[in-house]
Amino acid sequence: MVSYTTRQAVNLVEEDSYCMKFVFTGKEECIAKNRKLNIYPDSFAVFPKDTSYLSQINSEIPVECFSLMYQHDFLAAFHYAETADLLQSLDSPFQQSSGYLFEGCTFPLHHDLKTNVIQLKAKLGAEDECELLINEYMHQCLLSYYATYQREVVHRYEKLGFVKKKTRLEIMRRLALAKEFICNNYDRNISLNEIAQASCLSTNHLLRRFKEAYGLSPFNFLVGYRLTRARQLLKDSSYSVKDIVGMVGFECPSSFSRLFKKTYQIQPLDFRKSSQTV
Repeated sequence: MVSYTTRQAVNLVEEDSYCMKFVFTGKEECIAKNRKLNIYPDSFAVFPKDTSYLSQINSEIPVECFSLMYQHDFLAAFHYAETADLLQSLDSPFQQSSGYLFEGCTFPLHHDLKTNVIQLKAKLGAEDECELLINEYMHQCLLSYYATYQREVVHRYEKLGFVKKKTRLEIMRRLALAKEFICNNYDRNISLNEIAQASCLSTNHLLRRFKEAYGLSPFNFLVGYRLTRARQLLKDSSYSVKDIVGMVGFECPSSFSRLFKKTYQIQPLDFRKSSQTV
């Protein structure tokens, strides 16, 4: 496990274990194999063993980072125990990728996993630190991750309208690339063609299959993600609303305010005031 807090850092990281990376405040940017992954407090990243990436932090607020590493043998045994029946029922789709559920990508950080990680972090270096309890928390973190993988990959994979499971798995992998491209380029004007090229899908396939898997068109997903990032900046930073509008990729402040109110039932400035009060 690794824990640190910083405002400025650039590090070349070489993971020799499977790694789950979390950020409790601010943002960490990781660049792996020409792919950019942004990690926020509402997300986490997973890197397979033997992955090299560049970690960059440049923030006006302290960025609190935390990483969990799992050794190959332990993860192999855990994976077999937890997924044998699932792999058989789905015709072993995960074995066709890396053999484990760990991919070089980001996932939303749900409450159960976040709670386990925070409890684990609190026990590190404590006077009553107990190795058995720490191992239990790490085990619970893996269980929560597998549940996240079920929600974010397996359930979406099953929605795709293809007969062959191998085809569905490959399309889901490419759709995940499309989603990550949107999440990592939301702050600029991106086109449908760019998203399609990043995911190696035709625009027609992208439009149809993205909505099947994620329930939204790529454009609506982009707008929703921009609003999520704006909400975080309103809460955690001192940037003006006008600055935040540009930082998250919106061009018109009035349109941003209207969409923010429609989504969260509160105006941006009122949300900031309520967040500061809390």
